[in-house]
Amino acid sequence: MRRSAPRAGDDLNLGRILAVTTVSAMSNLPPPPPPGPPPPPPGFASSGGPVVGMPRGRGMATAALVCGIASIVLFFVFVVGAAALVLGLIAASQIKQGPLPHDGLGRARAGWILGTIATVLFAALVVAAATGVLDDDVAVGDLDVGDCLDFDPAEVEGTEIGRLPRSRCDEPHSAEVYLVDDLDDVGDEYPGDGELGPLIERRCAERFADYLDPTLDQDDFGVFYLQPSESSWRAGDREFVCMITTSPGSTISRGVAADE
Repeated sequence: MRRSAPRAGDDLNLGRILAVTTVSAMSNLPPPPPPGPPPPPPGFASSGGPVVGMPRGRGMATAALVCGIASIVLFFVFVVGAAALVLGLIAASQIKQGPLPHDGLGRARAGWILGTIATVLFAALVVAAATGVLDDDVAVGDLDVGDCLDFDPAEVEGTEIGRLPRSRCDEPHSAEVYLVDDLDDVGDEYPGDGELGPLIERRCAERFADYLDPTLDQDDFGVFYLQPSESSWRAGDREFVCMITTSPGSTISRGVAADE
């Protein structure tokens, strides 16, 4: 079979067929994938991993230090000291477990130490408030000559007293201690109120005029005394206290002793 030579028109048609075939084949190719994320900067892990080079707990250590400093000033607010203590301990633990040098460990330690001090001060404050140390009251067993008190004798007369409200002598008050003595010569048996009361009254009266400032009128003042109760007498208490008191409803703003 004889093949005839191709004509010029045939070459042109063949080129068109090849071009169409190439374009059609390219149109069936899948689109290129989107560009990937840029490479992470040095010192950081990819895919949201933990940061390398930044100590764990450093921010918490700073917070612990701030709370610790504040807790010393505000030690009466328990939560501030407790926050400093907890944050400091957690931050110190995290920093020690980190891969890098312990940057921030000093702040964490300072925070929990200050928090501990504030917590101890708060506990001491609570104990002092519960035991009456912060009150202006004074235990009757701690009264001394020259102590000034502010209370109404009529309200406490005949009752068993443990504490009385103390006052400055240059502020309005109603009573001043002028004699504190013992009844060691009475004996071991409780003599009873009928015998004990008159005995103490006589001893208070003997010292009243000697103590009172002579420029003051004795008629403006009275005497109030504290004596051992039967139960305290059996426990060994023999002390009695004599006080100069103002007239009912009145006060004085100075000491009444002769040497005042």
